[in-house]
Amino acid sequence: MRLAAERHRVLWVNSIGYRAPKVNARDMRRVAQKLRAVARERLKRVEDNIWTLSPLVLPAYGSSALGSISRYALARQVRGAMRQLGFVEPINWVFNPTASTVAGRLGESLLVYYCVDDYLHIEGVDHEAVGQLEDQLLTRADVVVASTAALCETKTRGERRPILIPHGVQYDHFRTTLEENLTVASEVADLPGPVFGYFGLMSHDWFDCSLIEAIADKWPQGSVVLIGKSTMDLGRVSRRSNVHVLGQKPFAELPRYCKGFDAALLPFPLTELTRAANPLKVREYLAAGLPVVSTGIPEVESIGSCFIGDGPEGFVQAARAALEDSTTPGERSRRMSAQSWRARYEQVEALLSSHLRASSGK
Repeated sequence: MRLAAERHRVLWVNSIGYRAPKVNARDMRRVAQKLRAVARERLKRVEDNIWTLSPLVLPAYGSSALGSISRYALARQVRGAMRQLGFVEPINWVFNPTASTVAGRLGESLLVYYCVDDYLHIEGVDHEAVGQLEDQLLTRADVVVASTAALCETKTRGERRPILIPHGVQYDHFRTTLEENLTVASEVADLPGPVFGYFGLMSHDWFDCSLIEAIADKWPQGSVVLIGKSTMDLGRVSRRSNVHVLGQKPFAELPRYCKGFDAALLPFPLTELTRAANPLKVREYLAAGLPVVSTGIPEVESIGSCFIGDGPEGFVQAARAALEDSTTPGERSRRMSAQSWRARYEQVEALLSSHLRASSGK
């Protein structure tokens, strides 16, 4: 969206969520946070040509009275923001299938569904309700883009197949890892090697603790660094003295941490959800010049340049091969140079321009 904002104005509508809130402390905190965001400022300019809207809507779907109220409230808030910004016949670019409740009903010139995950396999989601919403979106959208070949298969409806556009990478940002004057982050600078690093979300859906344990146990003299938000209990790995759980770090600082790694890890469990994923961090690791150790995620295998191993023993073997790899960091990084987000965006922009020209010519 930052790339789109170089030429267009962008209204980003924050997610309305996949799950109806439950009466527990975690969800009530999320509801309170949402209410505070709305109270502070519903429509906010955050960057040049980018505004965010935090709508006050409960994630209630279906034909219930609450669902109807939710749809009405969401549409009203989005239309109000569009009026404030002077939007006329906008392109509605949807990532979240729950936005199907109003998609196509906002006076759009084009409706785009950009599918980046198999939402029907996310833990805690009402799969039946979200599945129905996604089916409506797949039928209604003018353009459907998917980030993996697996999603292209599962999101095909009749003769209509999504257009495959894989994820990109902020190449120039991660390439700075190789600059001589970039200093290693202090938290990892003095750790004993080899240093295996991971950054990203740690949750039951996306993180296999047994793989981290296997690496930590195989290299007790080395170090494992985990960076990012955790929504799961990491006690079983964090109790190991050579595992360092550092929490979330600013995106701008990630190259400084990468510079202290000997190899990067993608410890995804193999599930229906992850098999359809195209992990952003793999291209980021490679752009930083790091050898990558991953489980057999199809899109990771298609990238190449990675060391694949499933199960604790296979993961350890892949890690050993990664440490012994003779490819230079510069070579690995250069392989990602043509896969920037700007290159991906230009593909999408050309695709949408073509559809708009075809529509106006009718």
